[in-house]
Amino acid sequence: MRLAASPTLASGPLLVEDKKTDEELDELVDETNCADEYVDALWALVDQQCTPKAEALLLQAAKEMERLRSLEVMFDHLFQRQQEHLATLKKKPVTFRVHMDGSAKLYTSELAVRIMREAAEKKKEAEKERLAKANEKIRKKGDRAAKALRLREEKAARKEERDRKKAADVLAKEKRAKEAAAKEAEKAAQKEAAKAQKGNKRGADNGEVKEPQSKRRRGNNAAPRG
Repeated sequence: MRLAASPTLASGPLLVEDKKTDEELDELVDETNCADEYVDALWALVDQQCTPKAEALLLQAAKEMERLRSLEVMFDHLFQRQQEHLATLKKKPVTFRVHMDGSAKLYTSELAVRIMREAAEKKKEAEKERLAKANEKIRKKGDRAAKALRLREEKAARKEERDRKKAADVLAKEKRAKEAAAKEAEKAAQKEAAKAQKGNKRGADNGEVKEPQSKRRRGNNAAPRG
């Protein structure tokens, strides 16, 4: 939005006079200096000095006096312009030509200020909304990163659990195999022991059978001799 003074305002009291040229300011300073009796007295004393040092001192004093008077004139001039400007602002509202959205309209100063304030508020709200969206985007990105990290951790935990179960299954399988082998070995040992025991029993029975037969044979052989 751009503000420009209305054409009708150019002739109004709000705008102060045009800036004075350097020549006009010099003339104004010269007129003031001419009326200053102290500066004239200093310049009069310059020609009456006997030594160059005293003459230079008076010249410097006169120049400093003129510089101070020039500053005083400029200050008075600026102060007067400001006073006139403030007095004009306290009067009826001044119209401004506001160029906005490709068109120019006339507004009072209060209305123009309100429009500018509303535009500033809208800009501020838009900036807040932009920052909120940016923060929301950052938050969502962080949430996605946290979710991805959580999924990776859960996947790693599941893999670790599977590996643990797999290792436990392998150990259980090996244990069952060892137990089965031990049982088989025990059965084989029991079978061998039973077989050996049966063989020993059979040998003993055979010995008992052979002994009576030899006795009978010996008895039969001894009977005729009697």
